[in-house]
Amino acid sequence: MRKIVIGDVQGCLDELKALLDLLDFKSSSDQLIFLGDLINRGPKSLEVLEFLYSMNHCVSNTLGNHDLHLLALAIGNQPYREKDHSIKPILESKNKINLIEWLRHQPIMHEEPSFNSIMVHAGIHPSWDIFQARSMAREIESLIQSNNASKVLSRMYSDDSWSADLEGTRK
Repeated sequence: MRKIVIGDVQGCLDELKALLDLLDFKSSSDQLIFLGDLINRGPKSLEVLEFLYSMNHCVSNTLGNHDLHLLALAIGNQPYREKDHSIKPILESKNKINLIEWLRHQPIMHEEPSFNSIMVHAGIHPSWDIFQARSMAREIESLIQSNNASKVLSRMYSDDSWSADLEGTRK
């Protein structure tokens, strides 16, 4: 089985499909690992999510900042802005609930034993070791998947700095 790692699709479905064709991707035997930002800048954010959701059996994804922004719009009480226009079709989709639930259950950090690697969207704080990074990733994943998700996601946009002294949704 091949493991194909792809970053920042950004709503560009046609380009993603062209890349998969070039790689002769086989959903029956290959695994796709995405490193966040599935959506936003390109014209087909909804279609990217639907495409990957339909191949859930062979797709892993880490959440990126654009994916987290979508979650904040969908469940975090973050107000819609005109510059979010590429996300609007997702928010209006008949399949919105399934797509949002699928996305909010994606990890922040992907561990790949076959590569002896960890993968994230935008990096790990340089002072953290692997154990702290794993712990922080699991904590935020748990919060995003909890009943407190809207509170956590709405705080993503505050001016408060992260602090090790904080716990739970306050962190």
